[in-house]
Amino acid sequence: MDVATLWFSEYAEAVAAGTPRDIVKAFLPHGWFRDVLTLTWNYRALEGPEKITRYLSEHLHPGQISGFKLLGGADDTSRYRVPKYVAQTGMVEVYFAYETDVALGKGYAMLKQDESAAWKALNVCMMIVELKGHEEPGYEVYDGHTLAWSDVYRERNASIEADPHVLIDTHFPFEVLYQPYPSNWPFFIPKDKLADWHKSHPIYHDDKANWDVTINRDGQQVTIHPAHIIVATGTLGKPADFTLPFQDHFSGTILHGSKYQGGAPYTGKRVIVVGAGNSSIDICQDLCFHNTKSVTMIQRSSTCVHSSAFVEENQTRIWPDGEPVEVGDFKLGAVGPGLSKKIMQGKTAEMWERDKEMHDKLRKGGFALNMGVGGGGQVSLVWERGGGFWVDKGGADLIGSGAIKVKQGAQPTSYTETGLVFSDGTELEADVVIFA
Repeated sequence: MDVATLWFSEYAEAVAAGTPRDIVKAFLPHGWFRDVLTLTWNYRALEGPEKITRYLSEHLHPGQISGFKLLGGADDTSRYRVPKYVAQTGMVEVYFAYETDVALGKGYAMLKQDESAAWKALNVCMMIVELKGHEEPGYEVYDGHTLAWSDVYRERNASIEADPHVLIDTHFPFEVLYQPYPSNWPFFIPKDKLADWHKSHPIYHDDKANWDVTINRDGQQVTIHPAHIIVATGTLGKPADFTLPFQDHFSGTILHGSKYQGGAPYTGKRVIVVGAGNSSIDICQDLCFHNTKSVTMIQRSSTCVHSSAFVEENQTRIWPDGEPVEVGDFKLGAVGPGLSKKIMQGKTAEMWERDKEMHDKLRKGGFALNMGVGGGGQVSLVWERGGGFWVDKGGADLIGSGAIKVKQGAQPTSYTETGLVFSDGTELEADVVIFA
């Protein structure tokens, strides 16, 4: 606590005074400053004293940020944000609050000792969480009215404009507001279980062909009835085009992985799966379980594969048991993709060693591996590509044993009547071609 208090008092004083040169003294030479809507209405991440100083000199003014408070207490909100030393990383975590003229913010810092044993920040994030005058409403009891709830709802619904035909939700895919994930769910959630849970929020009427969706409009709980709901999260769009020359010559079945409904129709058939990421390995494993005659995965470059045990270890560091999901979400957002990648790049050798046995099985089956962008593991690929990786759930055993065959380093270039031609001049026969 003394380490956190001393560092925080010096940092807060420098920020309140608006003196960039004093602020950067609180950072390690390779430290990061992450600004989320505090100094500009934008997201910025700056590494190193020169970039941080230049940014603060341009956007920070004396007195612009005030009300600094070190977090850590017995109440539900801050009891998980007590300054603490994390033995696994050798760092001290610090949580704090602050305000500007228009907003309230929360901050997070990761402190590490420099060469002189002084505690300096590897990362400081300042994140706006609430706008003044637009504070999050508390629990609604009567909320200024004395009518029965049925009358309140009737008045609210009567005031809404005509129901929209389409509702588009562009919110980020974090935990659902006011609807935390059930605490008794398994660590790895089956997709169907998650989908069914999300379906429980809106209600669909088969007879009317529309939905009941309750939204918050300026503090008013309003139910609308769109015919369609579009979740525009942005990361996973429509399937990529997989058309190849002479496709009409092929006598078998061609489909994209998004249309795959299970392996039962392909029992006893020869299947080629083009791709070597998450969707591909899931489909290949399922095909093996449904006794296809053969399954061949086409790996055009290389793939980053972690074991589920490794992923679980890292996930539980961010979201430990007993700690609210929102605290882990905040920390992850506070660190950001740039620093996350740098941290993981420092663990490249450790990641290779951690999954050596699994990787040996994959190499035995002819599967090519990488460790992410610049050695940054799957985290780097999640942020920068949104693909090119998978978490092992038994696929390595199937590839190592030859149950899933791998054709590596070649692109499919065209179809024949009985299969695919590749860029290395070879051909493979198939009854089914799946692009994943």
